[in-house]
Amino acid sequence: MIFRLGIKNYNPKIYTELSQIINDHKTRLQGLKGKQIEEIWVAWEQNEDEWFNDLPVIIRFEDCQLELCAYKTNEYAVTFDQIDLSDEIDYYGTDLVIRWEKNKLKELNKCINNE
Repeated sequence: MIFRLGIKNYNPKIYTELSQIINDHKTRLQGLKGKQIEEIWVAWEQNEDEWFNDLPVIIRFEDCQLELCAYKTNEYAVTFDQIDLSDEIDYYGTDLVIRWEKNKLKELNKCINNE
């Protein structure tokens, strides 16, 4: 079982060039055109009550979820449907209490279907 970033079964490919992302995901990304965003999930550090932005942002559509993560400057991950939002996050064995939270970032909520 794979645990990257403390997320079970998350095994993203790291990209350093936009052209690589397009080569690998063009068809799926084009398939999202015109679809409405239903939810946006982020990792939320419970004790500090703040966004834990080292983990992916998950954009849910009716039939799939797009998972976006920026690892370092010019290192990105784009995946589809790898992350189970009901699974616990064990961030490298630290004592951080991190949970997936829906529509938590007000700045992004304007992108959601009903906002």
